[in-house]
Amino acid sequence: MTAGASEALHLIMQALVETGDRVLFADPGFVFIRSACINRRWTPGGRPLDHALHLDVEKAKEIMDGARLFVLNSPANPTGAVESRDTIRDIVEYAMDAGVTIVSDEVYEHFIYGKEHISAAAFGDDVITVNAVSKTYAMTGCAPGLPCRT
Repeated sequence: MTAGASEALHLIMQALVETGDRVLFADPGFVFIRSACINRRWTPGGRPLDHALHLDVEKAKEIMDGARLFVLNSPANPTGAVESRDTIRDIVEYAMDAGVTIVSDEVYEHFIYGKEHISAAAFGDDVITVNAVSKTYAMTGCAPGLPCRT
């Protein structure tokens, strides 16, 4: 339990990543990941998305060997793209074989319309799931001890 998903992401990365390690993520993606990598002297590995703003599984596999973490965000921030069951399964299974930990950012799982949320944890053991109360219950910006209007 943390004060928010960004804190959780930071603590996970700080605990698992050493100087020079590669952290992979979608690009464009949640801006925090790249800046955290740069600030900590980790190597950011943004993976360009395809024309429909989805991860290209084969291109992701090409850069995964030797990486420390792969931050998988579905539904994605800022694009809103929801990855398919096959994409998530293929990325997680390859990561497990390559010794790469998956950090599954599922903060927007309740904001999917017309598609199904698939958790990366369904496909591997070395998956850390990050979620948040603030988005689900429309409480972003609320601070403990302060009045919050929703």
